[in-house]
Amino acid sequence: MSAPAWTAARRALLGAMVGVCLCSPLWAADPQGSGTPPARAPGRAHAFQVSFGADWLAADAIGTRDATMTTNSASGGSTTLFSNRVTRRSAPAFRVRLGYRLTGMVSIEGGFIASRGTLEDAVVADADQAPSATVTGTLAQYVVDVSVVARLPRLAFAGGAAVPFVEGGGGYLRQMQEGNVALNTGQIYHFGGGVTYMFARRPGSPAGIGVRADAQLYVRHKGFTVAGNTQGVFGALGAGLVVAF
Repeated sequence: MSAPAWTAARRALLGAMVGVCLCSPLWAADPQGSGTPPARAPGRAHAFQVSFGADWLAADAIGTRDATMTTNSASGGSTTLFSNRVTRRSAPAFRVRLGYRLTGMVSIEGGFIASRGTLEDAVVADADQAPSATVTGTLAQYVVDVSVVARLPRLAFAGGAAVPFVEGGGGYLRQMQEGNVALNTGQIYHFGGGVTYMFARRPGSPAGIGVRADAQLYVRHKGFTVAGNTQGVFGALGAGLVVAF
């Protein structure tokens, strides 16, 4: 991703987060117009919510580097012997989030994501047409982020128990290779959405329990890099348990 494209991506993510906050009054009312969250809503204003579950992170194409050799021609120059394509393979991740309801619709969440997967270095485009070769290693990845989440009760279904939401945020990325020998850090931004389904509460229960499913688009800046390519984009799918107080 070029520098202008990276700048545009960050501006788009920040714009989406601002838009979520500015547009929240348009979606905050319930279908009856009472302005009161449904009885099954995961907490009201100034309440807390904890969620934890699993994500599946799509592969991240980290970059390609060329192995070159200077030619003996009078004009100089070089020729490419082969290329190395480095990819973080798709991997499972564990995620936990703590949220606080600023209003009946808008929440702020702090999250932690941990994953351990495979880093693949594949030899491609060999000038001598030698068989391709692949070297693999381990890559542990940790993310600490902050998100703005907006519920969309006007789009609720299943009797108001299932409420869609959109979210966006960013945070700190930490990647460690081969038993934490090599350390790389960077930033990561995300935007996405999903659905929260809250089960009916028992009378007198201080907490509500539900499930959450979402899809995210991540934009990585720095972390593990190859040949000066400091940006990457990948998706993720997640699901987990929600406890609201």
